[in-house]
Amino acid sequence: MMKTVNIVYRKWTIAIVAILYCLLSPFVVQTFAAFENTGTGARGAALGDTYVAVGDDILSLMYNPAGLAQVHTKEVTSEYSRLFTGLTDGSNLSQSYLGYGQPIRWGGTMSFGWKQLSLDNLYTERTLSPFLIVAVEPFCKVY
Repeated sequence: MMKTVNIVYRKWTIAIVAILYCLLSPFVVQTFAAFENTGTGARGAALGDTYVAVGDDILSLMYNPAGLAQVHTKEVTSEYSRLFTGLTDGSNLSQSYLGYGQPIRWGGTMSFGWKQLSLDNLYTERTLSPFLIVAVEPFCKVY
């Protein structure tokens, strides 16, 4: 009897999380400025944005979120970079990123990413990327 209650609880939990995600995702609007996107993380930039195919860590959130399915431990990553240093007008263009990912005990990965591009105090662009990947295999029955 307890096993049936756990399965029903899991299904309701997944349903509630999925409904909340669908209701809140239209309010997260991605906008981009006229600056070149330099990528996130050294590995992705070094691979020339082909990181989409091999992403297996928390930086997959910014390239190919399906790669988050391969995250099996808690991960935290951060980045700060000064872009185009030595500009003649003395402006400071910087990019920062903070990401966190954690496997969920009933299958899947929950992750969160925050990316910010700043030009001194004149312009700031922020991107919030919450993501949830749910593995369906534990809920499939084979007869």
